[in-house]
Amino acid sequence: MTTKQDIAIDILKGAVSAIEKTGWTKGAYARDHEGHSVGSDNQDAQCFCSLGAIEHSARACQEAYGDWDLVSKGTNLAHEKLATNIRRFPDYKTVGFRSTIAKYNDAEGVTQQMVVREFNNTIELIKLEAALA
Repeated sequence: MTTKQDIAIDILKGAVSAIEKTGWTKGAYARDHEGHSVGSDNQDAQCFCSLGAIEHSARACQEAYGDWDLVSKGTNLAHEKLATNIRRFPDYKTVGFRSTIAKYNDAEGVTQQMVVREFNNTIELIKLEAALA
Protein backbone atom coordinates (compact mmCIF):
# COMPACT_ATOMS: atom_id res chain seq x y z
CA MET A 1 0.00 0.00 0.00
CA THR A 2 1.32 3.43 -0.96
CA THR A 3 1.61 5.84 1.97
CA LYS A 4 1.83 9.61 2.16
CA GLN A 5 5.50 9.09 3.12
CA ASP A 6 6.05 7.21 -0.16
CA ILE A 7 4.39 10.04 -2.07
CA ALA A 8 6.39 12.72 -0.23
CA ILE A 9 9.62 10.89 -1.11
CA ASP A 10 8.55 10.56 -4.76
CA ILE A 11 7.63 14.26 -4.88
CA LEU A 12 10.94 15.36 -3.36
CA LYS A 13 12.92 13.04 -5.66
CA GLY A 14 11.00 14.40 -8.65
CA ALA A 15 11.69 17.96 -7.50
CA VAL A 16 15.43 17.21 -7.24
CA SER A 17 15.33 15.67 -10.71
CA ALA A 18 13.58 18.73 -12.15
CA ILE A 19 16.09 21.10 -10.56
CA GLU A 20 19.07 19.04 -11.67
CA LYS A 21 17.78 18.54 -15.25
CA THR A 22 16.38 21.98 -16.00
CA GLY A 23 18.00 24.26 -13.45
CA TRP A 24 17.11 26.22 -10.37
CA THR A 25 15.93 29.78 -9.85
CA LYS A 26 15.16 32.35 -7.18
CA GLY A 27 12.30 34.81 -6.97
CA ALA A 28 9.84 32.87 -9.17
CA TYR A 29 8.25 29.44 -9.13
CA ALA A 30 9.68 28.83 -12.59
CA ARG A 31 11.27 30.68 -15.48
CA ASP A 32 11.11 30.21 -19.24
CA HIS A 33 14.12 30.13 -21.58
CA GLU A 34 14.18 33.94 -21.65
CA GLY A 35 14.23 34.19 -17.86
CA HIS A 36 10.64 35.39 -17.50
CA SER A 37 8.64 34.25 -14.50
CA VAL A 38 6.10 31.53 -15.38
CA GLY A 39 3.98 29.11 -13.41
CA SER A 40 5.44 25.75 -12.48
CA ASP A 41 2.78 24.14 -14.68
CA ASN A 42 3.75 26.21 -17.74
CA GLN A 43 5.02 24.07 -20.60
CA ASP A 44 7.76 26.66 -21.21
CA ALA A 45 9.18 26.31 -17.68
CA GLN A 46 12.93 25.79 -17.94
CA CYS A 47 13.99 26.01 -14.30
CA PHE A 48 12.27 25.88 -10.93
CA CYS A 49 12.59 27.25 -7.41
CA SER A 50 12.13 24.82 -4.53
CA LEU A 51 8.37 25.34 -4.27
CA GLY A 52 7.90 25.32 -8.04
CA ALA A 53 9.83 22.06 -8.33
CA ILE A 54 7.65 20.48 -5.62
CA GLU A 55 4.48 21.62 -7.41
CA HIS A 56 5.80 20.37 -10.75
CA SER A 57 6.66 16.99 -9.23
CA ALA A 58 3.35 16.73 -7.35
CA ARG A 59 1.46 17.13 -10.64
CA ALA A 60 3.50 14.27 -12.13
CA CYS A 61 2.71 12.13 -9.06
CA GLN A 62 -0.99 12.95 -9.42
CA GLU A 63 -0.89 11.64 -12.98
CA ALA A 64 1.06 8.55 -11.92
CA TYR A 65 -0.99 7.65 -8.83
CA GLY A 66 -4.38 9.06 -9.78
CA ASP A 67 -5.25 9.68 -6.12
CA TRP A 68 -5.36 13.42 -5.49
CA ASP A 69 -6.14 13.03 -1.77
CA LEU A 70 -3.05 10.88 -1.17
CA VAL A 71 -0.87 13.12 -3.36
CA SER A 72 -2.14 16.18 -1.48
CA LYS A 73 -1.21 14.56 1.83
CA GLY A 74 2.19 13.60 0.43
CA THR A 75 2.74 17.15 -0.84
CA ASN A 76 1.85 18.60 2.56
CA LEU A 77 4.25 16.16 4.24
CA ALA A 78 7.02 17.08 1.77
CA HIS A 79 6.52 20.78 2.59
CA GLU A 80 6.39 20.11 6.33
CA LYS A 81 9.50 17.93 6.45
CA LEU A 82 11.56 20.14 4.12
CA ALA A 83 10.65 23.25 6.13
CA THR A 84 11.40 21.48 9.41
CA ASN A 85 14.78 20.44 8.03
CA ILE A 86 15.54 24.00 6.90
CA ARG A 87 14.47 25.46 10.25
CA ARG A 88 17.54 23.99 11.92
CA PHE A 89 19.26 27.10 10.53
CA PRO A 90 18.43 30.08 12.82
CA ASP A 91 17.62 32.52 10.00
CA TYR A 92 14.77 30.38 8.64
CA LYS A 93 12.36 30.02 11.55
CA THR A 94 9.34 31.55 9.82
CA VAL A 95 5.70 30.81 10.52
CA GLY A 96 4.50 28.68 7.59
CA PHE A 97 6.11 25.71 5.91
CA ARG A 98 5.95 27.23 2.43
CA SER A 99 7.27 30.61 3.59
CA THR A 100 10.24 28.88 5.26
CA ILE A 101 11.05 27.05 2.02
CA ALA A 102 10.69 30.22 -0.07
CA LYS A 103 12.83 32.27 2.32
CA TYR A 104 15.61 29.68 2.20
CA ASN A 105 15.43 29.25 -1.58
CA ASP A 106 15.64 33.00 -2.22
CA ALA A 107 18.25 33.85 0.43
CA GLU A 108 21.51 35.46 -0.60
CA GLY A 109 24.30 32.90 -0.76
CA VAL A 110 22.04 29.85 -1.11
CA THR A 111 22.99 27.79 -4.16
CA GLN A 112 21.38 25.07 -6.22
CA GLN A 113 23.69 22.53 -4.61
CA MET A 114 22.59 23.64 -1.14
CA VAL A 115 18.92 23.36 -2.09
CA VAL A 116 19.39 19.89 -3.57
CA ARG A 117 21.27 18.80 -0.44
CA GLU A 118 18.36 19.91 1.78
CA PHE A 119 15.90 18.01 -0.42
CA ASN A 120 18.06 14.88 -0.23
CA ASN A 121 18.50 15.24 3.54
CA THR A 122 14.73 15.50 3.87
CA ILE A 123 14.19 12.37 1.77
CA GLU A 124 16.53 10.46 4.08
CA LEU A 125 14.76 11.86 7.15
CA ILE A 126 11.35 10.70 5.89
CA LYS A 127 12.77 7.25 5.12
CA LEU A 128 14.27 7.00 8.59
CA GLU A 129 11.08 8.12 10.32
CA ALA A 130 9.04 5.63 8.28
CA ALA A 131 11.42 2.82 9.19
CA LEU A 132 11.16 3.67 12.88
CA ALA A 133 7.36 3.94 12.85
